[in-house]
Amino acid sequence: MQNIIALIDAEVKKLGQQYGINPITELKGDIITVKITGEEVANALMQMIKPEYKPLVNIKAGEIIIELRLR
Repeated sequence: MQNIIALIDAEVKKLGQQYGINPITELKGDIITVKITGEEVANALMQMIKPEYKPLVNIKAGEIIIELRLR
C-alpha cells in the first residue's frame, strides 16, 4: 500500500511543479487525499494569462480536494 501512495505522491508533485503547485497527499484508511490551496490554483491560472491582460484579471479560487479510493 505504501508503494502506491509514494508513486501517486511523486506523480502528483511532479505534475504540480509544472504549475508552481505543491500538492499535499495523505492516506486516510483506503483513501488517498490530494489537497491544493486556492492561492496556488489562482497563481497557476494567472500564469496562463498573457502579461498584457493580467492587470484586467482577478482570480479567486478555493482549496481543491481530490480523494482517490484504493479499494
